[in-house]
Amino acid sequence: MKYALAFALFLSSCGGECAGDPCGGPFDLSTAPSDLAGAPATTYSNFAQNFFATYCVRCHPAAGESARDFTKLAVIQTNAHDIMCGVSPTALAGCSGNPAPAQFPIGNGPFPSDDERNRLVAWIQAGLPQ
Repeated sequence: MKYALAFALFLSSCGGECAGDPCGGPFDLSTAPSDLAGAPATTYSNFAQNFFATYCVRCHPAAGESARDFTKLAVIQTNAHDIMCGVSPTALAGCSGNPAPAQFPIGNGPFPSDDERNRLVAWIQAGLPQ
């Protein structure tokens, strides 16, 4: 959403046509990627739940220690800061370095892409919408 706003502001500053546009302008937002064309906000149900199921519950299962059961949103909410710091592909302000960036998940994989990691961080920073 923030990219769509920035892109719209850019377009408004040049009237929809910009000198030097290799395509000859005007820009057509109908062909923009979905993340620029108003894709729905990231939520637990449309992204994060599957992220945790794919990358986290093999080590944090429902049958494991209840304080680290990542099948439960309440546990994820409680541990959100550490999850965010350890999943982020780069160091974040407010993170102490323990866990280290990109430390999570550990093990033999599968591992999320940097885009998936950044999307999870953005979801946490947005307040973990359900």
